[in-house]
Amino acid sequence: LEKTNVAGTTSAVDAAVAAAVVLAFVAGSVRAPYVRWRTFEVRLALLGAATALVLASAARRPAPRWGGVVIAAGLAARLAFLAQEPSDDVHRYLWEGKVQRAGVNPYAVAPSDPSLASLRGEGWKDVNHPEWTAIYGPVAEGLFAATPSWRAWKTVVVAADLVAIALLLRLLEARSLSPLWAAGYALHPLVLWSGAGEGHLESLVAAAVLAAVLAIDRGRPVAAGVLVGTAVLVKATAGVFAIVLLCSRGPLRSIPALAATAVAGYLPYAGAGAALFASLLRFGGEMRSGAMLPLGPWAAPAGLAVAAALCRRTGADPSSVALHVAGATILLSPTVHPWYGVVLAALCPLSPGTVWWIPTLTLVALGETTAGLRATGGWIEAPWLRLAVYGPFLLAVLLRIDRRAFLAVVGAALVAIAGWVAWHPSVQEILGTGGQWRSETLAARVEGSKGRRDE
Repeated sequence: LEKTNVAGTTSAVDAAVAAAVVLAFVAGSVRAPYVRWRTFEVRLALLGAATALVLASAARRPAPRWGGVVIAAGLAARLAFLAQEPSDDVHRYLWEGKVQRAGVNPYAVAPSDPSLASLRGEGWKDVNHPEWTAIYGPVAEGLFAATPSWRAWKTVVVAADLVAIALLLRLLEARSLSPLWAAGYALHPLVLWSGAGEGHLESLVAAAVLAAVLAIDRGRPVAAGVLVGTAVLVKATAGVFAIVLLCSRGPLRSIPALAATAVAGYLPYAGAGAALFASLLRFGGEMRSGAMLPLGPWAAPAGLAVAAALCRRTGADPSSVALHVAGATILLSPTVHPWYGVVLAALCPLSPGTVWWIPTLTLVALGETTAGLRATGGWIEAPWLRLAVYGPFLLAVLLRIDRRAFLAVVGAALVAIAGWVAWHPSVQEILGTGGQWRSETLAARVEGSKGRRDE
């Protein structure tokens, strides 16, 4: 996969087949503003197949003039998602923008506060965590204040995605890689669904991180620090990318630039006092879902600190460091949602042969919990879900290490799954009802999961 510098042009057959699959996907997607999960899953798989064909071409041929085509294809795919009903996170974004336009500090006053009753309108019921104050960074809050509707917000997300694609093309060119690898982000099913579809803000973080990597490539540590600081001001968890600065030249200039940027960004909201980070700390302490392992909030910082020390000693490429930081953060986080894989997907094209492609695809399965939340009002996580999300990646890593160990683990897993199917009541119930949960079981599970909402 890494030997892409081969003479030739892009296969017209590959391009035609990929285009046909994308058109089939688009035709199905524009039919309704809200797409049910099972049907949507099939269409995402079709789009993934089209992307795989493009990446197969990238692996064989450099196609140096196809950067504009990648950008155009990415824009067309995103336009097909714009009519989809956004996530309830977007309703939260719009609420926080609304209260800011009314002169209220969203870090100081929660949506449920009686003093804000006069601001509540039709979309009030869709605001998640109404008892929590703002959790997102000041740059995100400023953008919320500038976007009065979810369509306007999605336009911002799509613009950030296009910037990310353009930055990827620059970075690929610098590494003598085919621009078609950028299709791994431009047409990635998870990225399209999370950004243009659901409206999550991770695309803004991805663009800032890619810009920081480009600044490091060009020997501009201060600019890199400012850009990572900007990512932090969108979403605080982007602070993990400070490791990229530590592992690059000039950390004594980049780290202070990051800190100064973060402090300057929070100053306009400093009136909230101790409440400025209250919801962020609460989220880290209370929320648990979709994680690979039942780890505490300390696991990710501890694991990433070790990774920073190792990368600092080996002098790894900044894009590679950023890739592993993004992937390790997902594996070690106590809470994982599908859209957390967007930044990882943005970095994978820069290391085409990486196994980190796998979780960017399997994380889509966590969308099943989002569908359950919308359909029932409760958080439902199927017993097989985490195995489906993390199992393929772990097996791929094991296969690279030792093929015999891989076969042994696969055999043991098949035996374990067979035994689980034989006795697990949930599986028996699914098999006995044609793949549908019985209504009374679903009601019981929903009742036990009330109150849990996604960030």
